[in-house]
Amino acid sequence: RSAMFVRFTESRISDIENSSGQIIISHTSLFSLCQNHMRSNKTEFTTQNIRKVVFTTISACPDRRRIDGREEVKDRALALTCDKPFEGDEVMALTALISICKEC
Repeated sequence: RSAMFVRFTESRISDIENSSGQIIISHTSLFSLCQNHMRSNKTEFTTQNIRKVVFTTISACPDRRRIDGREEVKDRALALTCDKPFEGDEVMALTALISICKEC
């Protein structure tokens, strides 16, 4: 097993070295992205600065639109299925929910 692990790590290091410095954002954790940003800009690690960097990093992430869409689907589904009576046109809301789900 250790030989396989060594080959894997050598291969991974080679991939990283040959990637010409480009990092695929989807493979990088949010913590790493924010930490690298704060270090490169020499920003002090305070709670307020960390929150700002996390917010701007998340806002710039291409997956954010997909996450927002999922939240909208969840909110509409809960509104349609909760114990309280639905305010508005149920058929239109269900049609909109179906079209949003098709986009996801």
